[in-house]
Amino acid sequence: MDEKRYLESLEDRLLKKSKKLAIELTSEWKASFPNKQGVYAIFRNEKLLWIGETGNIRKRMGDLGRTLNHSFRRIIGNKLYGEVATSRKKFSDVIEEKVDDYFRKNLKVSFFEVPLGRLELEEQVIDKYKDKGIYNVKERRR
Repeated sequence: MDEKRYLESLEDRLLKKSKKLAIELTSEWKASFPNKQGVYAIFRNEKLLWIGETGNIRKRMGDLGRTLNHSFRRIIGNKLYGEVATSRKKFSDVIEEKVDDYFRKNLKVSFFEVPLGRLELEEQVIDKYKDKGIYNVKERRR
């Protein structure tokens, strides 16, 4: 299988075939994920909002609840509630609670282990969905 078809099969698995789980942001929820490298996608009403690659899925799912550790969380807080946070400054406590609540009520995540090609898959999906509302549009790293 060539690289393009391999990445397309991974994309199909992540976006269409992987189970979408409600985001709970609890330590028990986080512990249900594997300590493995992989990719994850975040959806609202079946619409892809974010894709990420990570060296540890469990740790990254824990990062969803920490504003300092996840860009998607900062983007959502800013877009919905107009407050700015950075990797060094959290939202106010009120906005942190609102973002947590929004994640729990509105978002789902899918994931799977990918030992090779995580970054390439992330970049391919970002390129494909950049005009369809995905939040992590960025310059290619390579």
